[in-house]
Amino acid sequence: MEITVERDEVHIIRRVGQRKIMWCAECGRETQMMTPEEGMVFAGVNRHTVATWIKTGRIHLTETPEGRLMICVHSALANQGDVT
Repeated sequence: MEITVERDEVHIIRRVGQRKIMWCAECGRETQMMTPEEGMVFAGVNRHTVATWIKTGRIHLTETPEGRLMICVHSALANQGDVT
């Protein structure tokens, strides 16, 4: 007997207030951004993993004019589920 399971995932990112859309130089397009803390929750990983992804360029990082660090949602989606 063979059982096949198919799974679709939907990611909904909600933010209180205005969405943060910024230019991601690595992606070459405007994309939604989130804080590294939101990225940890989103990807289900710890702070060390997010820091490693940022240092190795696996997650795209940009800085707001106010000096706040933001990560690209598109790059976070590409790494979701990969905790290495």
